[in-house]
Amino acid sequence: MNATAGGDRRPIALAGFMGVGKTTIGRLLAERLERPFHDTDACVEAAAGRSVEDFFRNHEEGEFRRLEAAAVADLVVKGPVVIALGGGALMDDTSRRTLTERSVLVHLHVPWTQLRERVPALIATRPLLRDRTPAEIRRLYLLRLATYASAAIRITIRRGTPAQAAEQVLAALRRQDSTPASG
Repeated sequence: MNATAGGDRRPIALAGFMGVGKTTIGRLLAERLERPFHDTDACVEAAAGRSVEDFFRNHEEGEFRRLEAAAVADLVVKGPVVIALGGGALMDDTSRRTLTERSVLVHLHVPWTQLRERVPALIATRPLLRDRTPAEIRRLYLLRLATYASAAIRITIRRGTPAQAAEQVLAALRRQDSTPASG
């Protein structure tokens, strides 16, 4: 697939719950499409000069979300890039609307039955999930799942490699590119 394919030169934004592989798949996708790659968490860290972990440790999720929304606004105007969104980025109405209108928004979906197996590892590596029970994490998953419904493309990621998931995204982008625009 060449650099002009996929999203008609619009940014491609990957959304999904924590731990589904947005960053890994995003890097692979960017490489295949010959596009720059950006991760909103890394953008926030660069802008703030501190880690995502630090925001959550200090109970500053609101400040983190403000910077995350600013990163989204900045990235969608960069042209043909691939963006890995934080798991909660679509909770912000303005970011969700902007991404829906200005990018090809792709929801990387992992069913709860599969994600549930990863909960202990997620708790250990994701500051937002620390001190939460599996039931609380499932409620957060379901809450966020509703925001991902605005995505133009939904890819269900089954067990497999990140490269296989990236190929699924590329195939969906090709299908979308070959579908005549309605209107």
